[in-house]
Amino acid sequence: RGLVRTGYRADLVVFDEHRVRPAMPTVQTDLPGGARRLVQKAEGIAATVVNGQVTLENGEPTGRTPGVLLHGPGARSA
Repeated sequence: RGLVRTGYRADLVVFDEHRVRPAMPTVQTDLPGGARRLVQKAEGIAATVVNGQVTLENGEPTGRTPGVLLHGPGARSA
């Protein structure tokens, strides 16, 4: 989404086309009450950029959260 130009916001995934693939799934117990969930990450992803800010770099969150959570039936039009 957006334009890749100085001053514009863009959403991007930077990856190595020769290395990108799904990693083995793991079970995490980090939900309330210790509930389990299946997590499947990817290999070969260098960075995820949201609204022009790096949110994930080499598989690690950067702490930046520029996105917006959309709720309810009006979410698509927001």
